[in-house]
Amino acid sequence: MPQGWLKQLDVQKLAARAARFEAEVPLSELPGLPDDLPRQDRSIHAAVVFGNEGRWSAADIALKGELALTCQRCLEPLVLPIDSRSRVVLVESEEQSREAPEEFETVLAPAGQTSIAALVAEELLLSLPIVPLHDAPCAPAATAAVAVEPEAATRRPFKDLRALLKGE
Repeated sequence: MPQGWLKQLDVQKLAARAARFEAEVPLSELPGLPDDLPRQDRSIHAAVVFGNEGRWSAADIALKGELALTCQRCLEPLVLPIDSRSRVVLVESEEQSREAPEEFETVLAPAGQTSIAALVAEELLLSLPIVPLHDAPCAPAATAAVAVEPEAATRRPFKDLRALLKGE
């Protein structure tokens, strides 16, 4: 991506020029990713092509790469392949998003401005599973289990105390 890929750009101008951006984007530089997503030295291939969809500015966003996550079943590392593509309509307000064509996702571009990085981050978030899990069943993680003894007969160490006290 060009040097200013984090810079706010006018989406109408980009759409009118049918601007194209393609690059390997370092995950560490994407804005708005959750803190629990590991900041890794990986990058993701991103291609963004702007255009118009009727009276709307639109963008085709394609991502390809891999993310290192943690399987939430076994807590072991999980490499998640990312191969995502979508066409979004860029809107200036939530009110405009209600007017946008229903067949498209909408992305908020306040004052008609957004950054390429923001579009890539949004698409990446939408491509993540709610709960990352291995495809094949995996063994549960070895956790410190509390040893549960089978129900033993109740022990009463003082049950004969009364008889002992009466015998004196």
